[in-house]
Amino acid sequence: MSAASTSGRPPRPTGAAPTAGYGGKLALTRLAMVWERLWRAFWPSAAAASLFVSLALFGALPALPGWLHALALAAFAVGLAALVRRGAGAMALPRREEARRRLELSSGLAHRPLQTLDDRLADGLGSAEAERLWRAHRARMRALAGRLKVAPPRPGAAARDPLALRFAAALVLAAAFAVGGADADRRLAAALAPDFPTAAPGAPAALDLWISPPGYTGLAPIFPGRAAAAPSQDGPAAEPPAIRVPANSVLTARLSGGAGDAVLVQGTARTPFERVDARNAAVEAPVAASGRLAVLQDGRALGEWRIAVVPDRPPTIDFAAPPKETARKALAIPFAAGDDYGVERAGTQIRRSYERGAVLGAEVGGLDLSRPLTAAELEAVLAALQAHHLLCFRDQRLDSDAQVSFSKQLGPLEVFPEQDKTKGDNTVYNVANVSPEGEHLPVDDHRVIYQKVNARWHTDSSYRFIPSFASLMYAIRVL
Repeated sequence: MSAASTSGRPPRPTGAAPTAGYGGKLALTRLAMVWERLWRAFWPSAAAASLFVSLALFGALPALPGWLHALALAAFAVGLAALVRRGAGAMALPRREEARRRLELSSGLAHRPLQTLDDRLADGLGSAEAERLWRAHRARMRALAGRLKVAPPRPGAAARDPLALRFAAALVLAAAFAVGGADADRRLAAALAPDFPTAAPGAPAALDLWISPPGYTGLAPIFPGRAAAAPSQDGPAAEPPAIRVPANSVLTARLSGGAGDAVLVQGTARTPFERVDARNAAVEAPVAASGRLAVLQDGRALGEWRIAVVPDRPPTIDFAAPPKETARKALAIPFAAGDDYGVERAGTQIRRSYERGAVLGAEVGGLDLSRPLTAAELEAVLAALQAHHLLCFRDQRLDSDAQVSFSKQLGPLEVFPEQDKTKGDNTVYNVANVSPEGEHLPVDDHRVIYQKVNARWHTDSSYRFIPSFASLMYAIRVL
């Protein structure tokens, strides 16, 4: 039965007005639901925008050629618009009933108490018993509504982004701000404005060319001249004078403006310029030989010279006078030295020789004495020893065993009976002022005195019935 007032007005609800006492929590719940739906609808759009901002702050887009930069901007714009459109189509604001039900579920309330608080008593108006029953029911539901809890937003990001790309996008964006955040406005503006450089019609090319002599010459760079590229109306230019250039010099050329590719010509050799950017090109090459040197752009000569390479002759040195004794009893060796670019230093080395001019001894290279010699190598060593009487093997790494092994290839070894003068093997004599135990020997020790006598010129074992064929000495430390 419907209730109507006697005045003809619509029936007034019994109890408090709808949302009484929980309107604030209901509003927060609707906001949480709005956030969830916004995230679900627009997180791909936000990720794409984050990627674009990151590339802009890193300066990646302006580094692209103009056409590729514009293409990338168009792709970003189309993709972002498609993502936004799809998100907007999927976005719907939560209705009041949905928010109310969400609030009930998040609070763990059964029997829809908020629905009861918003209901009107349609039947039973005018019945005191019905009114009391209705008020009691509403009071119980109001008590349940007092436990309302607003749940935080649950956008379900993990389910929609199982690869966690959202965190990668946030990390890249943070790194981009660390790199270019201080200059963000300029970088963003450059990312939104592709650069299509074009040379002004008829703009002349400017050529800078110089030649750097080697450092040892001490000469300053050579500038053959600068040329502005303009078509020659008078035919070929007169042959320029030859420019003297030291050997091993390096030529560097920088070209800006003009139209067409440029090439460096040295005689018959052609070296193309490399593009630095849309307006500039450069080349670096050694000066190869005397002859024609030219720079051409699109077949036109921007500059032309004739080069004469000056060879680097070896330095000279000779005695200016025979060596002589000075008043202070010193040796004076007058000499004259010369070089193309000056003498930095000169020195003299004096070696002792026999009266007939043969130098005593010889150095032997290319052998590792720590390994057995082949028959041919051993024969060559013995022949060299017979011819030069003294052989020096440099840069060897031997221990006592290796020294003994090498020595046995030349013949049987002598045994030293004095145990206090050997170290380890009794065929190896320890020539040192340190004992085999590592003790520093005093100057009056009989071993030190013995070695001082040995310091005089002698041949080993010459007093024996069969003298030694050779002595093999391995220098460990020479003072």
